[in-house]
Parts: sequence; C-alpha cells; structure tokens
Amino acid sequence: MKLLKITLTFIIVIMSFGLFASDTPKLTITQKEALIDSISAKLTDIYVFPKHAEKMVQKLRKNLKKSYKKIDDPRKLAQQLTEDMRSIYNDLHLEIIPMSPESKGQKPDDIDMEKLRIEKMKSQNYGFREAKLLQGNVGYIKLDSFEDVRFAGKTAEAAMGFLINTDALIIDLRENGGGNANMIQYLSSYLFDESQHLNSFYVKEKDEYA
Repeated sequence: MKLLKITLTFIIVIMSFGLFASDTPKLTITQKEALIDSISAKLTDIYVFPKHAEKMVQKLRKNLKKSYKKIDDPRKLAQQLTEDMRSIYNDLHLEIIPMSPESKGQKPDDIDMEKLRIEKMKSQNYGFREAKLLQGNVGYIKLDSFEDVRFAGKTAEAAMGFLINTDALIIDLRENGGGNANMIQYLSSYLFDESQHLNSFYVKEKDEYA
C-alpha cells in the first residue's frame, strides 16, 4: 500500500433540533405547534431527501393533532419526534435534542470544549481499537470512529504503517458511528495509486455541490 494524497468530499446529513426542558416541564399546545412548525420548515428547506422530508412533515403534523397532545414532557416528546421521523427514513443523524432553559443563547467556552473533545478522543485511542496481522498476511483494523487528522493523524499513521506490507486489509467499521471526513480521506490515500473522487457534499438550500 502506498501513501498518496487524494481529494475526498463526502455527503453528510446531520440535523438536530433543540427542545428546551426543565425540572418540571409542561409543554403547552402552542409550544408544540411552534416546535412542529420549526422542525417542518427545517426539514423542507434543508433535508437532503425531499420525499422523505415531506412524509416526515405529514406524520409530525398528523401526530400533533393526536398522540402529541398527551405528551407534556419535553424529553419524552423529543424522543417520540425522533422515533417518528426515523420511522419514515432511518437516518441516525436526525435527532431532536432536549436542552435546559439555561443553555438558551449561551455559547460554551470554545477552548474548554476543544480540550474535552481532544481528551475524549485520546482516551479512546482516536477510534483505533485494534490493529493486528491475521493469517495469510491479512491486516485487520478495528476502527470505531473517524477522528480529526489534526489529532489522530499519528495514530492512524502508526496503524497503517504497521500493516503496510500486508497483501490485504480489513477495516472493521461495524461499530463505527461516523466522524470527521478528513480521516476518511487520509485512510483512503493509502488504498489508491491515483487520485480518486469518492463522493461529494450536496447543499440542498443552494442546490449545489460544495
């Protein structure tokens, strides 16, 4: 395997909507209607699969008149909304996230958050759980997340370097929850002799590839 730099972009669909919760939550029907309107608008405007978005909106509006009337707890409503959207299309990047009222309008300290992310990545060996040589000169890497190459690059280089002379390579992604596209680009650079276009970002709002 040779180390070659390749160009890689890649389609990611990530949507999360905040739903504010408190110790004694009680959502009114007006708040629920406003929430459904907000989610519906976002789905219609930016969700990359229009047909699925339309069906999701229809289901949410239908349930607003029925099952959602009985749910006053923001956490339970968030869970139900997420389940209902995913019942149309099982997109695990699509989620309603409850937040505390205190978090509204507040921006976390970027430096502290960055330190926490780095420490978490490091404690998990940047997603590289295992690298070993199997019978028949086959390499095996268990990779549970794609972390930022700025921090995980040396670990990735060590794993790939250890298996550089193998005849075949298995990268086990069965428990990989996704992550940073630049790690996918970096690892892919070991696998091709020439530059390859693997995939692209599509921005629905602008109807263009970025």
